Amino acid sequence: MSSSHFETLVQSHLPELRRYCYYLSGSVWDGEDLYQETLAKSFSYYARKGDIKEVRPFLYRVAKNRWHDEYRRSGPGERELAAAEAGSAADADYAEVLGWMEWVARCMPPRQIIVWLLADYFGYTMKEIASGLRTTMSAVRSILFRARLRLRECHAAQPNAAFAADRKSMKELCFLVERLVYCIIRDNPEPLFRSRVGWGTRLK
Repeated sequence: MSSSHFETLVQSHLPELRRYCYYLSGSVWDGEDLYQETLAKSFSYYARKGDIKEVRPFLYRVAKNRWHDEYRRSGPGERELAAAEAGSAADADYAEVLGWMEWVARCMPPRQIIVWLLADYFGYTMKEIASGLRTTMSAVRSILFRARLRLRECHAAQPNAAFAADRKSMKELCFLVERLVYCIIRDNPEPLFRSRVGWGTRLK
């Protein structure tokens, strides 16, 4: 089987695979190594078997298995290894959460996403959000109202309408999306508060 056909199979999944490798390793440098090794092993499999069914799940599986193999060879203590294995269950949700947050990021601006997540996903009160973001309750109330309205509009629109509208801006939103995915999977909203400290009354 030719390398060009393999490239055609995986091409559309490469940006997301690279981000997943960064997510697994927690490091740009280690993530890039993992990304290259994942592609090499995937191509080796393709060359032997001749085809790959369900390409994206396959690439994710190869990356996760490769990272766990490397982690074990590095000789961590039993506690660290157990933690890595326990965390692998959360990794399985990564693609689903990533897709969800990319859709949300195309629907509304970052300030609305953050306030909406804090209120409707993590369950903070408006008073707690205002205090954590160092702004006023009236600003939080206004942002949350607009966020909920925007989500309803996106749901009511054509399935791909929100995706097409801001496709060019998604490159700028990659860091935000990764932060949101981390917060949701780890059930840890604290980075959302820290990322917005200093906005003050600009949250309008």
